[in-house]
Amino acid sequence: MIRLNQVYEHAKIILDVTVIVIQFVFEIIYSLIKKVIRDKPKDISGEIVLITGTAHGIGKELALQYTAQGCEVICVDINEENNDKVVEEANSLRMGTAYGYKCDVRNREELKKLSDQIISDVGHVSVVVNNAGVMPSHPLLRHTENEIRQVFEVNVFANFWILESFLPHLLSKGRGHVIAISSMAGLCGLNNLVPYCATKFAVRGLMEGLTEEIRLTQNSSVCADSLRVEEAAIPTDVHKPNKKEVQDIQGSSIKTTVIYPFVVDTGLCKQPKTRFPSLLGIVPAKSAAAAIIDAHRRNLKEISIPSYLLALHNIFRCLPINCGYLFRDFVDAGVESDL
Repeated sequence: MIRLNQVYEHAKIILDVTVIVIQFVFEIIYSLIKKVIRDKPKDISGEIVLITGTAHGIGKELALQYTAQGCEVICVDINEENNDKVVEEANSLRMGTAYGYKCDVRNREELKKLSDQIISDVGHVSVVVNNAGVMPSHPLLRHTENEIRQVFEVNVFANFWILESFLPHLLSKGRGHVIAISSMAGLCGLNNLVPYCATKFAVRGLMEGLTEEIRLTQNSSVCADSLRVEEAAIPTDVHKPNKKEVQDIQGSSIKTTVIYPFVVDTGLCKQPKTRFPSLLGIVPAKSAAAAIIDAHRRNLKEISIPSYLLALHNIFRCLPINCGYLFRDFVDAGVESDL
């Protein structure tokens, strides 16, 4: 009897391996076809889009272009004066509607109040774009404690507080999209950007973990247990998911997208350098925003800007590590110290 059970288990494993190999082949062929025959981008008019860091750079261009798509755009920035100018410019397009809010995204309590205010003023958000960021660029030992704390508070912790406040908006709608701006510095380490790289690697991990949690919970009622946390284990000031919220995420259709830009003309990168400007030059913020919105409309999981860098990175991850160093030395691209 034991021998029969062993034979059965071995046969089951062989069958499972065969099935997954066939699935791999199907997914590879399907992905190649999708590269050639691209889906029509989805219509996003009428979406309520929250964007952080809209007073300048990519955030500003995203606000303008989402408004031009007919969205209701919530512009969030600590720089109220510049943010109001962006809102005014967006509304002058007479396509969608833009709203401006002053908020320090590092402040969890401010974000909670902002969430309630937005529900009252506009409605529940359906798209969240975590864009706000800071980038001090100098050698690690020249970074001050305050700089390191700030870069983590803005680039990492703010992402958590925003999701805490606005992911329930998406769940209440049963659909939505979360977009996070990481960086190529979130895929490979760069000189003069050690704390920044650490934060952008963290954003990548946050989004991959969130994507997996949503994927499993949406596909399986068993995995919903991962969201059921013991009451006693959670501090009193932390939101506890109730039964309805667990059911909401099971029945929802929430997408995620991670963006890996190289160098974008936002003013954050003070002294970029590159041997080949035509291949690794500074990307205009307007072009970067257009690529981000296109990725959103096509439900892409991740993209790099320029688009070929992600594939190039994946290739080099399969090669000996020194090959990557040789290539980096050859292209001589990066960021000089801003000191």
